[in-house]
Amino acid sequence: MATPPLFRLEGKQQNTVRLFSNGTVNAPTDRESMYYFNVMAIPPADDAKANNNTIQLAVRHRMRLVYRPKALFDLSPNTEAKKLEWSKVWH
Repeated sequence: MATPPLFRLEGKQQNTVRLFSNGTVNAPTDRESMYYFNVMAIPPADDAKANNNTIQLAVRHRMRLVYRPKALFDLSPNTEAKKLEWSKVWH
């Protein structure tokens, strides 16, 4: 869940969006999961320029979020990388 879900942002202003789980994560507990967080910037409508030739663009940002279950917090990536086995498969 994102909070605030919608807000007005003037020029050169900043805001923080906080993401938190609502407790219903249906992700596997033995591996990381990737989700996408989409942010859309919608420009305000300018009624004074309604009859002029104008273009308005809505900008969308897509960010990757990696969810790591608690069971994996103690695992080291370097230690786990040594456990990988590679084999060549001919087709």
